[in-house]
Amino acid sequence: MAIKIDSRIERQLSLPDLEARNQFRQFLVSQWMQESFGKKYRYFVENLSDGKRVYLERPARLNKGCDFVIYIEDLFLCKNGNDKPPSHRDLFADLKKKKRFLSLGDWQELMLAIEKVHKTTSSSIALHCADRINNFSPMNVEQILHLCKWFFLEQDVTYWSYNGRDMLLDGIRSIQ
Repeated sequence: MAIKIDSRIERQLSLPDLEARNQFRQFLVSQWMQESFGKKYRYFVENLSDGKRVYLERPARLNKGCDFVIYIEDLFLCKNGNDKPPSHRDLFADLKKKKRFLSLGDWQELMLAIEKVHKTTSSSIALHCADRINNFSPMNVEQILHLCKWFFLEQDVTYWSYNGRDMLLDGIRSIQ
């Protein structure tokens, strides 16, 4: 099943190649300003190499105006079979597991890739840095980097000051 069948308006969002986080935030918000009042939306924003998609749903449950929920198709599922949005806790748990099992060199390579995602709006730039790392569940390296990208962007949009982006990276760096 995976993607919940509901009344959301589905849109494919072609992302511009923007390096500046502020420009990317402005792009996202400008797309959302075109939404109709009282409607719910699902934006397909990226395709992964396995054919699964990254998508955003709006408005979010907390309804903060510009907030959105991030999903990776078929990554985590609710009991009813619908996609479940990954949380920061899910990301941290997966990274803790990887830190225990990866070599020091592979862990440093993964961290370097995450830091590259933090500095830009692109996860594809970092993928070549970490493509040789052994992938094991629950998330593979590509999923981690895309999820980090969208978590960082969510922090930029929701909090506008970049502090959330930096705090999330600090949390990732402090994983034991």
